Amino acid sequence: MNFLVFQHRNGALRDAYAQQLVEQLRANGHRLCTEHGELHFVLNLTDIDRPAIFRRHSRAIFVVSLVVAEQPVADLRAVCYQTLVRTLSNLLICIVPEATVPAENGKLPPAQVYLTTPEAGFYHLPFDPTQVVDRMQPIVSARFAMDNSFTVDLPREYWHHSAIVEEMRRFGRELDALGVLPAPFPLRQFLEPEDIQHLYQLFQVKGLS
Repeated sequence: MNFLVFQHRNGALRDAYAQQLVEQLRANGHRLCTEHGELHFVLNLTDIDRPAIFRRHSRAIFVVSLVVAEQPVADLRAVCYQTLVRTLSNLLICIVPEATVPAENGKLPPAQVYLTTPEAGFYHLPFDPTQVVDRMQPIVSARFAMDNSFTVDLPREYWHHSAIVEEMRRFGRELDALGVLPAPFPLRQFLEPEDIQHLYQLFQVKGLS
């Protein structure tokens, strides 16, 4: 699959970790592109304090954002989720190094990597390019298969609830009572109006949950 590396500003440590991921991606058969073309996914190199969006031209392009937390973060999970939303990413990779400078032999310091997705939540593992790319693979190789269809008037045969619909309503009420239904995410607290409009142009939605 074709992928592009999109870099926001320079970050020596971040870019060094990113290079290891790029080498592993290429070893796995992915093709690094230098221009926008038939892309499958983008590795978006940005900052945890000033996360930036890669403006994809198609909703079929998946975005993996990479940040490095060189300073202690009080609530890393919350920051990662906010960064995921602010970058409109399918996956956020946050690397937390044990040191902020390379070792004397030139190797990168050992680190923990925290992965955040809207679906799988928040989990971490020791940084290893092979393992990180293995976890990227199911996301970047996916195909977007959602579309919205708005019908003003339902056909008459759908005017009355079926037994299946009533069962779904019953289980929905039980989930609501347990407090586990997704809540609307306050996008306006994290995104500029033009970014929300970009989200709408891609997916026909202006809210997330």
